[in-house]
Amino acid sequence: MLKFLIIICGFVYTFKELYENSKRVASGLLDMGIKRQDVVAINLRTCPEWLYITFGSMMAAAIPFSVSFTYKDGSDLIALMEQLKTCPCLVLDPGFENETWNIVSQLLDSHSSNGSVRSKKLQSLQFLLCHDQQNALSDVKTLGELLNSRPEAKLPEIHEDDIAALFQTSGSTGVPKIVANSHRSLLMITNMDTTIYSIDDIYLNDRPFGWMGGFPLGLFIGKR
Repeated sequence: MLKFLIIICGFVYTFKELYENSKRVASGLLDMGIKRQDVVAINLRTCPEWLYITFGSMMAAAIPFSVSFTYKDGSDLIALMEQLKTCPCLVLDPGFENETWNIVSQLLDSHSSNGSVRSKKLQSLQFLLCHDQQNALSDVKTLGELLNSRPEAKLPEIHEDDIAALFQTSGSTGVPKIVANSHRSLLMITNMDTTIYSIDDIYLNDRPFGWMGGFPLGLFIGKR
């Protein structure tokens, strides 16, 4: 029996763990109120939770999208959310000394421990989840809580032409563009890549998970 392993920052995870935790996150997202083809914006470091929320979003028929923002006034996040138009959920790494949280929190009118938020500046935003590995924030729903809760939401059927994920281009023209990929298109890309790998090969992903070249192609290569 083959056993695929994922090694992240020296810790080893099986594909079974990835599947079970992603499924648990998917059920939690649906229970929270995420609907089919809702965009889930993800601002996380490369970590196991990034995989769980990304694949969990896909399993919930939602659309994961890795985002980044740097301006302290949050203007680049506001512009990105306006471009997305309908992005009800943001998953956030609070950052070193809560620097990222400080950017986002100033844009919120209210937030709650059940994950609900309101913001006039981020009008489509309804839910906020925070990574809690190193930062404990009050009145904020965490990814750990989502993983530990066990809702019984039924996972929806996924169609091959549903949008699987959004990616940003490199921004060589000055402003990054948002590119959509369906489940069908991602599998077509990885079917071409699998021809050069054997089952015994070790696949090294040297890029952040949010970069198209590293994710999701690296994980999909192991699907056989």
